Amino acid sequence: MKLLRIAYKNIDLFDDGFEIDLTTADKVIDSESATNIFRSIYSQNVISFVGANASGKTTALKLIKAAISIVISNQGLDQIDISPGILKDESVLTVDFFNDDKFYRLESKIGIKNNLAKQEYYFIDEVIYYKNKSEITSKKSISEFKKILRRRSELEESLTKSKIKLLKPQDSIAVTVNENSLGCYDTLFTTNFNIYIRRNQQVMPFVNLFDDSIESLSSSDDEIVIKFKNDDRIYRSNNLIEAENFLSSGTIKGSNLITYAMMVMQTGGYLIVDEIENHLHKKLVQTIINLFNDNKINRNGATLIFSTHYSEIIDCLNRKDNIFVMLRNNKYISSAVRYSKLVKRNDVKKSEVLISNYIDGTAPNYESIKLVREMLCGFKIST
Repeated sequence: MKLLRIAYKNIDLFDDGFEIDLTTADKVIDSESATNIFRSIYSQNVISFVGANASGKTTALKLIKAAISIVISNQGLDQIDISPGILKDESVLTVDFFNDDKFYRLESKIGIKNNLAKQEYYFIDEVIYYKNKSEITSKKSISEFKKILRRRSELEESLTKSKIKLLKPQDSIAVTVNENSLGCYDTLFTTNFNIYIRRNQQVMPFVNLFDDSIESLSSSDDEIVIKFKNDDRIYRSNNLIEAENFLSSGTIKGSNLITYAMMVMQTGGYLIVDEIENHLHKKLVQTIINLFNDNKINRNGATLIFSTHYSEIIDCLNRKDNIFVMLRNNKYISSAVRYSKLVKRNDVKKSEVLISNYIDGTAPNYESIKLVREMLCGFKIST
């Protein structure tokens, strides 16, 4: 299964809606950094979000994660961590995807119930459209759906008459066309702190890429055991959170990311990473990105979706259509715009374009910086 497009309507922060195309828009000369789905349709192996602070990058990733959880991981709305205030009552989620030689579109209208100060989400109604591969005549035609495969309200009515209970209000009918869950992981919960992933068998090259002073490292349900080179002592901890007492934040995050990458590449799944540069050297971040861009390694077309504050990181991306720039207008409404739509030139570094504020809103506001400097110049500490 591969996702093609994710779109939301009637949501906060993105008043005009939020839409992400996960396929290539520019020509694919070779298969590097893209995976062929059918004819001229390719999915991106890497998708990045860049932009200033508070431009909506993390919210964008959370919206993508919710869509992946529903369509690919077969999770119900009661199993998904949806931050309050993002979805509204009657928000609409649309996901186009490819599965088992057919193209599908899921349209879901989501409702909200307030129960004891807690918001509970449920599906008001859903429709699944479909078309066969033989009906695809151009790339544009994959976004045109007319034939309805299944409607939630009709399915529920039929099941009620048959006295069969199949779906909870929080479960999507997407499960009826996708029975096999892909490997999908994210680090949204651990963006600002690191928890070592429990592994029954440690792959030392993953760890040594980030810290070559470690001779051995193993973990189990009960403890983590570490042995450093040129040190006869054995370090043990029965709390994986306390691993940061012995390992650097970069070692924990880096080896975790490589492990997640290995798992999603086995199935062609998705890995979502917020602020990928946190705790990691730029070169190591580029190494992780390049693993997904290398089709000899990423043979099943797994996708890395990440956000970053550091524009220099995206210079390692050869394509321009897999970079989404997060912008806010003067009413503080966010939007995600493809870099390739904003910048046509190929002879300028992407980082220089963003840092220079050539695209208005991608760098800190000069007047805000000036005001802070003026305040600090006149600031006096009272004694």
